[in-house]
Amino acid sequence: MFNKSEILFAYNFVRDLKKQHMLDTVIIVDYKTGTVSTDLTRIKDGFNMQLLMYLYLIKNTTNIENPRLAGAYIEHILDELKNAEPGKTYAEIEKNNNRLEGLTTKDKNMLSHIDNNYELSSFIKGIKLKNDGEFYNYSKVYTEEQFDILLTYIDENIDKVIEAIENCDFKINPKRYITAKPNDIIGCEFCPFKEVCFVNAKNIVILNETTMEEIIGDKSEVD
Repeated sequence: MFNKSEILFAYNFVRDLKKQHMLDTVIIVDYKTGTVSTDLTRIKDGFNMQLLMYLYLIKNTTNIENPRLAGAYIEHILDELKNAEPGKTYAEIEKNNNRLEGLTTKDKNMLSHIDNNYELSSFIKGIKLKNDGEFYNYSKVYTEEQFDILLTYIDENIDKVIEAIENCDFKINPKRYITAKPNDIIGCEFCPFKEVCFVNAKNIVILNETTMEEIIGDKSEVD
């Protein structure tokens, strides 16, 4: 169920966009009871694509002409509160836990309509400004051009899946990143059917980690 602050946020966001003739601007919030990674360093391999997939669908819809992407977020609901923190009230801890987590536009004007105190990261996690007014490199903020680059990986991964299905290519090939522990295998962790596929260590594909700079280039140089 939405709380009062969320309803006011949605109302004010749409009202402000309407005033500025920005109703082609899109923000997506996915409410989750579980954990979803927003780390994009593995999207080349087809992982952690959920938020970008939403933006990809928006970009390719015919219902909005030239949509402008403001952000895509996960909001954790029904979360158990973390341990008590000295000097913080229950309400403050709950508010911190309920902040949006995800991908945000680097357009400060557009961002101000999502969170008018974004400098303090009060409504969105992981956004911080330097003294010179620029975002820190770890902030998950992206220009329109960078969003477009990220969405090309979604397009490519969709094409790979379609091609594999059409060719009846269903290899048993769970993945493990070279920096991961031996048992951190992606693809088998929730599967109860090992007796059917007979997966073994020889089937595991070892992947190299990728940095965001390798995926979209140094953000400070793209602007």
